[in-house]
Amino acid sequence: MFTADHNWARKELHGLHWGISVILDDRYEIRLRQLGGSCERLQDQNLDLVHNRPIVVFGNVWCHKDPVEAQRFRHPREYTARNIRWFYFDNPVPHLLYKGAWNPAGYKNFVRLVEGDTMRTPRTPIRPGQSVHRINHQLRELTQGKIQHWSDIMGPSRPVMPRSKTVLLCPSGGVVFEKYYNLNKTNWIMEVTQRCKQMGLEVELRDKPGRNQREIGDNRLYQRLMQKNYMCTISNHSMVPIESLWAGVPAVAVGAHAAQGGGFNSQGQMTESMTTTLEEFYQDGGAVRCPDQSQVAHWVQQLLLDCYHKRDIYSGAWYRT
Repeated sequence: MFTADHNWARKELHGLHWGISVILDDRYEIRLRQLGGSCERLQDQNLDLVHNRPIVVFGNVWCHKDPVEAQRFRHPREYTARNIRWFYFDNPVPHLLYKGAWNPAGYKNFVRLVEGDTMRTPRTPIRPGQSVHRINHQLRELTQGKIQHWSDIMGPSRPVMPRSKTVLLCPSGGVVFEKYYNLNKTNWIMEVTQRCKQMGLEVELRDKPGRNQREIGDNRLYQRLMQKNYMCTISNHSMVPIESLWAGVPAVAVGAHAAQGGGFNSQGQMTESMTTTLEEFYQDGGAVRCPDQSQVAHWVQQLLLDCYHKRDIYSGAWYRT
């Protein structure tokens, strides 16, 4: 029985460790072969051993408990350069993990599994059967009909516009800066803060709290965005931009991020970015893009195409349907 109170995130259900595993057969069951799945850890994270099979990249390898394995980071551009088909396994649209009728214990029962990138972009392929209707159906099933649509779990949405001269700076972790962008987090924060203050703006820093802390009180990002007026958020390599836009706060975004899709016209064609780059922000004196709420909702639906319940990940249903 498919119930919301079952913990599908337990390690013994999949056996995967941080880093790269090879998908060895076409069942696409994302768990180790010794547990009946399709995957086997890539020895020494050596891409020469992939042998024309797709791989799944489970989060960031530097989180691995083995200090030797933790040093074996592979930048995504290496997969592209070698023409390796790859899927990135990480946390989904954050609202799926929040506590609610669909997830009363706050289990990490949903995941994002994106083909060819760390987050969906307009280049990301859409396979037959990928549909937001799947998420809606599962939310209805998990809540016995209390939740009918993905938007019911997202919290309130507002028109996107600057509401003050205060910027909320939301950096990712220091190792992300180092490994993906060859930057120092502390220096980046100082440089962005200085530039913003030179533009006459106030800056608040939100260093992402731990997951357990985010579930206490009003520590979720969208709650903070709704409670205080901000001009925009500034973030890098993050889910922050889509949360920001949903809450009505313009997003300045750096690197790979969750709002790369841009605005769409009535024919579903992308028109322009929904976010502002840091360079544009500086050059245009703090001007920010303010997409329509329908454009933001459209892109949330695109992100949800890559979000799956872990039951479907383990069984291979995510790939077949």
